Amino acid sequence: MATRSLSHAELVLLALLEEGPAHAYELVQRIRSMEVERWARVAESTVYAVLRRMEERSLVDGERRPGERSKTKTTYRRTGRGDAHLRDLVRRGLRSPEPIYSDRLVAAVFGAAFGRGPEIDAALEELDERRDALDDALDNPAISEYGRIIIRFYARIADAHAEALAALGERSTAEGRERPSAVALAEPPPDG
Repeated sequence: MATRSLSHAELVLLALLEEGPAHAYELVQRIRSMEVERWARVAESTVYAVLRRMEERSLVDGERRPGERSKTKTTYRRTGRGDAHLRDLVRRGLRSPEPIYSDRLVAAVFGAAFGRGPEIDAALEELDERRDALDDALDNPAISEYGRIIIRFYARIADAHAEALAALGERSTAEGRERPSAVALAEPPPDG
């Protein structure tokens, strides 16, 4: 049975509503100040749509009131069903094998077998940019200590990915002009 992927947006929004009811804009501001996009898959642009979907599923309750300039302002609060869903998301997230498996590294192993050195180099450059962004995020004093722990964790993962990609790129280049097989790339290098 396939399990539904973990929704970072639902988890973050439901957790932020622990502090009490809030308007979507207030939640976006908190997400922005915590730089959540740097360490969780939560784009600010999706907050309103995710809140509406969660309301349809009775995970949050939205109370609408007239706002300024004729706009309706909705205050969201987490429901009992939302509490249970948050507990489930946290449980599933803590048991997730995701950090163990990496799409990037699997693609690099088999991509190297097909002469994809330039793509590996491009992935390394992108990874370096993302790593720099993580370092920049750590300079933000608004990030909580929990956020810093997560960012440092992702920085270590980025470093490990970069090390593995560099080794895979070197190994595919060291095999010479003849393309090595995917099996050869997946095997340990010979002692030398």
